[in-house]
Amino acid sequence: MSLNWRELTPAELEKHFNPRVAVPEAQRLLDGFAARSADARKHIPGRYDLRYGPGPKATLDLHAPGGAASDRPLVVFIHGGYWRALDKRDHSFVVPPLLETGAVVANVNYDLCPDVTLDAMVEAIAAALRFCHAEAAGWGADPGNLVLVGHSAGAHLAAAMLQRPWPASELSAGCIRAVAALTGIYEPEVILGISVNAEARISTQAAARQDCLIRAFTMRPRMLVAAGEDEPEGWVAQSEAFAAHCVAGGLPTQMQLVSGANHFTMLEYAVRDGHPLRDAVFDLWR
Repeated sequence: MSLNWRELTPAELEKHFNPRVAVPEAQRLLDGFAARSADARKHIPGRYDLRYGPGPKATLDLHAPGGAASDRPLVVFIHGGYWRALDKRDHSFVVPPLLETGAVVANVNYDLCPDVTLDAMVEAIAAALRFCHAEAAGWGADPGNLVLVGHSAGAHLAAAMLQRPWPASELSAGCIRAVAALTGIYEPEVILGISVNAEARISTQAAARQDCLIRAFTMRPRMLVAAGEDEPEGWVAQSEAFAAHCVAGGLPTQMQLVSGANHFTMLEYAVRDGHPLRDAVFDLWR
């Protein structure tokens, strides 16, 4: 990593690692996501709030394209929010473009810090994947062709799924075929030094346990790791370091720095018709 974040002052850490500081219009962009998502839910077929676990937010929305099929890829979308904010309902706008590729889409919710620990959150996403794998065939999807798309903290949670010991009774070997890790944060220890952790309250011990830059991979899917060209150097360095870790672990990996993108517009570009990032994401399973 070119920038050593451990040597930064608190003010510098905030600048590099708090997206709401780095992007002054962050709330306007998030409000736009929520409005577009509310409109999307009026027009797309779906089964909402399917329960995959016991937590209050342990639910997902399931969307399938029309027509009969049994071998579609199953795209599992994991939203961001620095492990302590946002909801799947804020991200339904990503679903229609994904459906257009012929994929079945699971838009996953999960309980947030500080109501649960970071460790519990990782295990909740694992429970969601077990549920999706078990139910995929009944949804018209191939249980051996799961694709994870994670944004921000969701990219970290997707990465954690590739480093988890999976018994064969839970997931079949190699069933996670591809991952799009969009502008992720892979060293949770970073949050300990910024204001966001006053809300999240992630512990030093949990941050160390869930560090995705030091753990070995148990699955080796195709990887797209992407960050925005307009993001702070420290945040971009997280994606660059994770991409390098993937390559060192033998994962076929593409690192993409997206021109003109900040932390929030990255997600918009990932599903925008004609955008190169959308092409790179969708090519993971098309």
